[in-house]
Amino acid sequence: MKKYLILLFVPMIVLSSCKSKGALTPGEAFIELKHGYLSKNPKTVLQVLSKNSIKKIKMMCKGFHNMRPEQISSLAGNYKINPSILQKINPEQYLTYFFFSDLNKLVDKNSLQIVSIKGKGNRAIVMLKNTMKLLFIKEGPYWKLDITDF
Repeated sequence: MKKYLILLFVPMIVLSSCKSKGALTPGEAFIELKHGYLSKNPKTVLQVLSKNSIKKIKMMCKGFHNMRPEQISSLAGNYKINPSILQKINPEQYLTYFFFSDLNKLVDKNSLQIVSIKGKGNRAIVMLKNTMKLLFIKEGPYWKLDITDF
């Protein structure tokens, strides 16, 4: 009897460990990105960003860390952020205060629908209903949003 229970549970354990840890298509990556954006969840958005995109955000954060106090004060005032947060900003906070804030001004949430996906090799352009084009690249088996050119 114990042998049968083991034979029953081993495949279940193996199958549950095979769950994907990322988007396997550009469309799936966009859906994850959209979910993260609409729920204002920076962790979800970071998981969909390419390594170089995350590097770029870290570089932006470092730029804020090196600003003079009057620059910090001015920028913090424009975005209604506490200057002390801006002085120590991290990638998650950057997405919260800048990415979500700026996109909310530019993007109609109802237009975040895929019209087409054109891909070649490890790159794909996802065209949205609002005419926005997003570049996704393949890193290993997973598709990631590349914002290095923004």
